[in-house]
Amino acid sequence: MNDYRYQYDNSKPRKKFICPSCGKKGVFTRYIDSQTRDYIPERYGICDRANSCDYSLNPYKDGYSKKIRESEAKNKKFVLGPAYSTSTTLKTNFKYYLTEKHPAFIPLEVLKDTVKEYRGNEFVNGLVNMFGQTITSQQLSLYHIGSSDLSWPGATTFPFIDVKHNVRAIQVKKFDEKIHTVKYSNYSGENRSCTGWLHSEIEYNYNKSSKQLPEWIQSYSNNDSKVSCLFGEHLLNLEGNKSKPVAIVEAPKTAIISNVYFGEILKERNFIWLAAGALGYLTREKCQVLKGRNISLFPDLNAFEKWSLKAKEFSDIANFTVSDLLERKATAEEKEQGLDLADYLIKIPYRNGAVAKEIQPLFKLKTSDIISILTETHTGKTFNDVIIVFIKTKKGNFDILFNAVGEFLNKPDDPETFRELSGFYNKQFGPVEFDQGLVWANVL
Repeated sequence: MNDYRYQYDNSKPRKKFICPSCGKKGVFTRYIDSQTRDYIPERYGICDRANSCDYSLNPYKDGYSKKIRESEAKNKKFVLGPAYSTSTTLKTNFKYYLTEKHPAFIPLEVLKDTVKEYRGNEFVNGLVNMFGQTITSQQLSLYHIGSSDLSWPGATTFPFIDVKHNVRAIQVKKFDEKIHTVKYSNYSGENRSCTGWLHSEIEYNYNKSSKQLPEWIQSYSNNDSKVSCLFGEHLLNLEGNKSKPVAIVEAPKTAIISNVYFGEILKERNFIWLAAGALGYLTREKCQVLKGRNISLFPDLNAFEKWSLKAKEFSDIANFTVSDLLERKATAEEKEQGLDLADYLIKIPYRNGAVAKEIQPLFKLKTSDIISILTETHTGKTFNDVIIVFIKTKKGNFDILFNAVGEFLNKPDDPETFRELSGFYNKQFGPVEFDQGLVWANVL
C-alpha cells in the first residue's frame, strides 16, 4: 500500500496550482496522500511547462515517503509545520509532517570528492574558453565547483554552502559545449533538463547495488528542506565582504559568469554574486542571512514581477532593488525563451582582463579620425563572409568588421562563429562607438 500511497491528483476536474519554481498559475499538479485524500506539502508535484520551467519533485525520491513510513512505524508524535498549522483539513485528518529543528549536512569529504577531474566538464571548458585558465581556476576555487559522473558523465556540481560553511545541498547539472543545460526525454516522452542533486544520485547508486546507505544519507533524508541556503552564501562573511552589496540571480551558472563580467565592469560596486537556485527558491528564511545589506535582484526574463513582490515582502530584512535590465532589452522571442543574465553576458567578448561593454564602448571614434585604410581581408564562408578592414586613425589602428555586403557589423550574428573568428586571427574584438553607432573592432 505504501509503495503507491502518494499519487498525482487525478480528480476531475483536476485542480492546478501555482508552480513553486516558475510562479505561473494553474500549471502545477500536486501529489495527494491516497490514504487521507489530502495534498502533501505543496513543494511536491510537477510543472506542465516542461520546456521553460521543468520543475518536478517526487516524494519517493527525496526521502519524504521513507520518512513518513519510518515515523509511522515508530509511532512517534509529529509536529505540524508552520505553513500547515492553520489548515482545518490537516487538523481534522492528522498529517505526518515533521518540523525540522536540527538539519543534517552533507559531509565535507563528499564535497571534496567532487572537486577533482574536470576533463569532459563542459561548463568548466566553457569558462576556460571565455576567460582563460587563471580566471576559471579562481572561480572554481571560490565557489567550490566540481564534477560528478554518477548520473551524467562530465556533469557539474554546484554546492550550496552556508555562512558557517555547512554544505546544505549539492546541485548536479549537465551542460553542452555552449553552456546550455542538456535535455533528455523521460519515460513519458517529455523533455527534462539534466538537473539533479548529489545526495539523490548517491542514494540511488547505493540502492541499485544493494549496499547499505551511508549514515549521513539517512540523516540527511530527514531534512524538510534540502536547498536551505543561497548558493555562494559562504562568501558573505569572508574578510572584506561583510559590508559589500549583494547581487542575486536564479542559477549558480549565472552567478559565476556574472561575478567575472561585473567584477571587471563595476569595480566600484563589487557585488558578491549569489544564486537562489531557482525562481521559487528565494525565500524569507534564506534571506535572513542578508540582514541590513543592499541587495540587487537580477531575475530571469518573465520573473521580474514575482521577484519585485519578493523585494517588497522582504524589505524589513534588507534594502532590495530589482533590475529590469533584461525586461527592457529583451525581444518577444527572448522573453518566450526565458533567458537569463548570463545568456546576454556571454555574447560580450572578454578582452585582456576587462569586458567590452555594449552600453559603454571601449573607445569612441569619428570619421574625421581616420587617416587611411591599410588592408582588407575577406574571411570567406567559414566565418559568414565577414570582412576585416584594417584602418589607421588619429587614436590608433583598428581592425573593423563588416558583413558580406559591406555594412558595419555592430554585433555578432553567431557568437560561436565570432569566437572562432577571434581565435583564428588571434584578435579580440569589442564594441567601438563610431559616429554615434556601435561597430565591432579590434583595438591594436
